[in-house]
Amino acid sequence: MQQLELYKTIADQYRKFDFHLERCLMTKETVLALNGETRFLDSPIESAEIDAMWFSRKSGPGSVAWEIRLVSSTPVSILEKISDSLSENEHAAKLKEIETRLQGLIATRREALEEIIAENAGAPDDEDDDDDDSIEDGDRDKKPKGNGRYK
Repeated sequence: MQQLELYKTIADQYRKFDFHLERCLMTKETVLALNGETRFLDSPIESAEIDAMWFSRKSGPGSVAWEIRLVSSTPVSILEKISDSLSENEHAAKLKEIETRLQGLIATRREALEEIIAENAGAPDDEDDDDDDSIEDGDRDKKPKGNGRYK
């Protein structure tokens, strides 16, 4: 499955920068491709609404950099330093909040793309544009737009 290969590629990229793969978030479809495995790339698998990976690495005294990376050919991630002084519950809540932010970011981008597609659905190229390539006689004295030249 192409998605599993993408997990491997991303893990290799992060390893080069000393990040440790903490866990893989996987949709039901991706989990099915693993044929019952409970670990992937030596990390635990968690069922999720998105395919993503959690990475961490030490980030100076008293904090760890945590990054959640969407498993997609388009790199989308959120990186945040988390204090070592947080309790286990606070730490888990913080990671969940970051995961939710990533899902929101993805949803917003998806909605924007769907809007663009809907606006352009069925419109032949350049036929429905508001730009008029011809100049009416009465328009010659109007100030030119764009680069200053009429077509």
